[in-house]
Amino acid sequence: MDPITRGPREGRPRIRRSAAAALSLLAPGLGQLYAGRPRRALFALGVWLGLILPLVVAAWYAAGGSPLKVAAAALFTLACAVVIPVDAWRLEPSAIPSKPPGLVRYTVGLVLLAFAAFLQGAASDLIRAHFLEPFRMPGHAMQPTLLPGDRFFLDRQAFRNSEPRRGDVVAYAAARSGSAVFPIDRRADLPIEVRVGRITGVSGDTVPLSTGERVSVEPGRYFITGDNSEQSHDSRYFGTIERAHILGRIIYIWFSRDPSTREIRWSRFGQGIQ
Repeated sequence: MDPITRGPREGRPRIRRSAAAALSLLAPGLGQLYAGRPRRALFALGVWLGLILPLVVAAWYAAGGSPLKVAAAALFTLACAVVIPVDAWRLEPSAIPSKPPGLVRYTVGLVLLAFAAFLQGAASDLIRAHFLEPFRMPGHAMQPTLLPGDRFFLDRQAFRNSEPRRGDVVAYAAARSGSAVFPIDRRADLPIEVRVGRITGVSGDTVPLSTGERVSVEPGRYFITGDNSEQSHDSRYFGTIERAHILGRIIYIWFSRDPSTREIRWSRFGQGIQ
């Protein structure tokens, strides 16, 4: 009887293609390097650095605080993220190595992965620092506008070409020592925290207090209070906030969960902040 000769296992090229695509998703060009195409890997990394990354940053810059534009920027980012992995997937199966790469390829791959991870982290930090940043509402100071467990986006470009206005819900930086809070410019030696409130007084305004006193808002400063005045420690106690320390305007809620019951508040998804 003739011996049975086994052919190559079906599905191996697809598995190796998937591995190449997954590696390029982790780091642009890593899948191409895995496929034995070092020049293509360098080209993919160059395209990502010189074309895709700048386009993604520009898309987020143009999005501003519009929910529709933010969604479009997110879809554009997702589309850009799969371009290089798709290229790795489309490589001919014969180009995908059936054996693990050698020491040199491992070393180059690790360097490429670390470099790409660093750059991706830098891009993420750039978007968070200058364009759009997610925050979570920890307390009750802004009820009912913002509830504990709400997660929302802060538009850091909201006041790029305009000044904050009365009624804007903003995030601002303040100095803190224990339970005491101070404007940063008056206690720059203390640790800084991010707080949330509504602008109720702008430069030139005179804001009445419950004590009967009146506070005049100096030029370049803002009087910021919480909507839930009974549980808000705000400008009524520590004074006005300098313009430079207003971080941006809160634009809408992207997720909400009750911290007590752990139930998701579906009705608050996508709710704009006014």
